[in-house]
Amino acid sequence: MPRSPKIHFVHENEPGTPLDATQIRALRSHVRQVNLERLQQRTTQRMENFRSLSVDDFSQNGEIRPEKRRFVSRSEPRDTPTTSQMTSEPDEEARIHEPEQSVASSRRYSFLLPGRLHSDSRQGGRPASSIPGPHPYTSDISAVTGLDEARVNQLLTSNAFQMAIAPVITAEHGECDVASLSVFPDLLGNSAFLFALVHSMVLSSNSWTSSNESLHLKGRAIECLHEALPRDNTTVRSLSICAILMLCHAASRSGEHNEYAAHSEGLYRLMQVCRSSGSALPSDVLRAVFWHDLTGAGISGAPRRFSEVDFPSLFDAILDHTHQVRQELPFGFVSHEDVIHHDTLLCIKEIIGLQKMVAMNSIQPVAVDNIRASIVSRLVVLPQASENLGPVSECCRLAAYVVCHLCCKEARAHAYVPVSLSEKLAQVLHDTIRDEAWNLRHDLLLWLVFVGASASRYPGDALLAPNPQYQQIMEIILQLANTWVKRREGDLVLQIAKAGFMYSDDWIARRHSIPSWTELERTVSEATSSDKESQDR
Repeated sequence: MPRSPKIHFVHENEPGTPLDATQIRALRSHVRQVNLERLQQRTTQRMENFRSLSVDDFSQNGEIRPEKRRFVSRSEPRDTPTTSQMTSEPDEEARIHEPEQSVASSRRYSFLLPGRLHSDSRQGGRPASSIPGPHPYTSDISAVTGLDEARVNQLLTSNAFQMAIAPVITAEHGECDVASLSVFPDLLGNSAFLFALVHSMVLSSNSWTSSNESLHLKGRAIECLHEALPRDNTTVRSLSICAILMLCHAASRSGEHNEYAAHSEGLYRLMQVCRSSGSALPSDVLRAVFWHDLTGAGISGAPRRFSEVDFPSLFDAILDHTHQVRQELPFGFVSHEDVIHHDTLLCIKEIIGLQKMVAMNSIQPVAVDNIRASIVSRLVVLPQASENLGPVSECCRLAAYVVCHLCCKEARAHAYVPVSLSEKLAQVLHDTIRDEAWNLRHDLLLWLVFVGASASRYPGDALLAPNPQYQQIMEIILQLANTWVKRREGDLVLQIAKAGFMYSDDWIARRHSIPSWTELERTVSEATSSDKESQDR
């Protein structure tokens, strides 16, 4: 075996002139001395870290809490670095600290990561999950997609990851063991899934506007899908379905309706192949397909291709548990029953019952999702019937859809749904608010604006600004409020709007974030105070 060429040391100022033996020994001695000093410095820093520490300064894993460290410990190199490694260290350090995203964004979706993220592996003496370093999938995805690791890491630790992965996350994942479970087996070995994921993340980070980069990634995802589809393997087909779901979601968000329809058609055909071949797809994948189909019909008006009957393994139990306790219609709706579709009123009763069960924590997430599926399935088929009754009925249907969607904690990651519904609601309100249909229905009108404006500000998608139409609608309502005040009914209208209908989360507490809502309450309050003073006199 040939020996490697001998290394020659040369003068810095006289290239080509070799050093003599004495100078070489002196140089090597200097290098050893520098390495020894560095080792002593690291040892001293470790000792300083342990001085004056109490028991409370250590985490449950036995590590020093980050804020208690006097020096930031660094991982020690296993081998002496080569020249190329030494010159790349500044770039590596910059890449590690480049994303300004908090570790919480990665931890929030940690159920998608392998157990190694939560293991006791140490990087610099601290748990891997608490270090703002590279995402554990960074190098693997970079190797498959060809994107720079820094770019991939930035995407995986940003909000774009949540937006991209949302269509394949369902209530099935609510009970996952985040410390050890990887939701999608063999995820890193499926190129179609990875390309679709990165494509969607890139598109999301660019406000859902296509670029050369996103188009290239989408093309590669489709190529990989064509290669994977002939394989009769349940895992491969499951990941292929997830890849198509992400492509559908990205197309819908970017306004590519023809592309969305094409991907949905491909998804339908693949599901037929799986059914005919007897492939037992995982329940979480089936649930994701069901909600994709239902949401597409509810938001985009796409034709439904599936129903609960097509997924007997998901919906083989009685879906509607809300009839176990009779639910009364909230009193705010009672005086408006004549203009609201009967089926919408039934759905509202069931939503109220579902909210109560969720609040009591007496029902599992999957059961909540099943009931929600039953309610939304009925709301989705009502648009034509509601529109025939008038704008009031259609607006109530949309508002009920919003509140029902937010009953499920896992569904709240899909902020696109309530935001899109709020846009539809805003359009109907804006076009009809001055119509006679709203006469003597100001409490209901105010509730609808309350629901729509709250949903448009839903924090799940930071890229979407509040719908400006609600500002215009509230300006009209402020004008109408003068009429309520003159009739001395302003306070009653406001109180019914805040307590007589159905709501989600802490919307009532956050009502002042709605444009002009504070001004509305002040106007009504001042008028009420003036009336009381007049009566006292």
